[in-house]
Amino acid sequence: MASFYRQMEIGGRKIPDYEDGAMAWNAGWERVATATSHVFNENPPTPVSASEASEYILVHYQDMYRAVCTIQYNLTVTAMYMPTGFEREWQAAKPTVRRDHFLEGHIRVSILGHEDFRAHCGDITLASLEKTNGGGFLKLLKEYLHDDPSDVPTTPITYPYKATSGMPLPDSTNNVAQASASLERDLYLGFFLFHTLNSWKGDPRPRSGQSTKTSFKEDLDPEMMKRFKSTMKPSEYKQMKQAMLSKYAAADRCCEGCGKPESTTMKHMQCKKCADLLNRRMCYCSRQCQKDDWPRHKKICGKKMTLEAAQSTTLPSRVPAAVNHPDTVKIGPVVGGYTRSVALTAQVNRLHTMPEVDYFIAKASGEFSPLFLDAVPDFRTAFHEIRDRALTTGDRSAAAALGEFVLLIGAAAVPDGPLPLQPVMDQLVSEYGESIKQDIHVLEAISYHHHNSIVPEKMQVERKSDGHEVFDVTVLPKNWQAIEDHFAKYNRKKDPVWNPVFRAKYFAA
Repeated sequence: MASFYRQMEIGGRKIPDYEDGAMAWNAGWERVATATSHVFNENPPTPVSASEASEYILVHYQDMYRAVCTIQYNLTVTAMYMPTGFEREWQAAKPTVRRDHFLEGHIRVSILGHEDFRAHCGDITLASLEKTNGGGFLKLLKEYLHDDPSDVPTTPITYPYKATSGMPLPDSTNNVAQASASLERDLYLGFFLFHTLNSWKGDPRPRSGQSTKTSFKEDLDPEMMKRFKSTMKPSEYKQMKQAMLSKYAAADRCCEGCGKPESTTMKHMQCKKCADLLNRRMCYCSRQCQKDDWPRHKKICGKKMTLEAAQSTTLPSRVPAAVNHPDTVKIGPVVGGYTRSVALTAQVNRLHTMPEVDYFIAKASGEFSPLFLDAVPDFRTAFHEIRDRALTTGDRSAAAALGEFVLLIGAAAVPDGPLPLQPVMDQLVSEYGESIKQDIHVLEAISYHHHNSIVPEKMQVERKSDGHEVFDVTVLPKNWQAIEDHFAKYNRKKDPVWNPVFRAKYFAA
């Protein structure tokens, strides 16, 4: 289907195809997203309240709601498995390299058929993404990551619109048409972030899927089209109607239970009651999927769609049994306005997915090795208290205590250990920031200063297991300079007692 907006002339120029020049194509879309606001400001569409919304509008809203939840889940899982140090390497790359990945991300969204949704993204430009050495992209990425990837979320994350240009977002949650535009924006941004990450990883471009024509009538909702016609020029309205007819006729028939698309060799069943009474597509690939989906589907089967029903019936709940196990202790949400880094969000996601693991530690390859402390329950309890405090508040002392343990014990105690320490330190920096290097150094120097040649001074996790609070790394001891000088002269590189392997054996003993 040809893009509707690509056919429009903005400032006397049409948007070229990306094959003819990615930069010119991108510039054209940034121009469209900026100019679209003027069209709607001069001829604002009549608000469509939830009570007035037609079946077509509400089903479209539900489709967008489902799609945004799904892409945000896929994005979260993708970010979770990005190699350690991704943020650092991303910001160290040349601006032209990041730019090429931005353009590739946009191109891949276009290949999948979501190009027109970019009209809602007037504040997402190459310049905004590139701010602070690509930090604009990383900030946007963090906005769209869910804390728990154990299942597809049922409530999407909506990114606030922070510019005066571009398509206006809804002023009221009761305005269904504009709420759909907001979801289309979030869908585009989710796909863009997802495919930009895939481009960075070197994954190939997606293929444009072959849609299966539905058996439903190819007419459009008359009330909705009447509203469009009243706000657009005749030529623009004709182009939009043709584009929408083409898209509606080629819509995929996907199973409501498992999401499997229909193919030329496998036709889906459809709910006869919904089809006869409402001309609504509710398809299933098997009777088992239909049976499994009935608790959700019965809320709307043959009934007029409402905004509440569109949201509450978007996705069935599929939570793995391990997540619901009574022994599972999940990491809580952030508190006190703390914002997790992308790497730390990925760490939390891994821990939620595999709650039996106490921490994931980076290997030189960029993959992660699980740390298990179930053999030492006292230390495991203390470690969890420190870990959860670091993950939910970003507390520097807790993060340093965690880092000290991960470096001196965890790197040697994991199944693949002993691991080289530099990748582990790089991981901690990407999770908690550069300050953790100095904070861990403070703990190591203090501990080393008090140790003897047989038994080192207790680490913070050991102190915590004895009922003591971890050391406050933001307040240095009065004799700090002497402590640091002693550590510099007799550091762990020269003293085998301070070797991670020795510490792991001591800890196990």
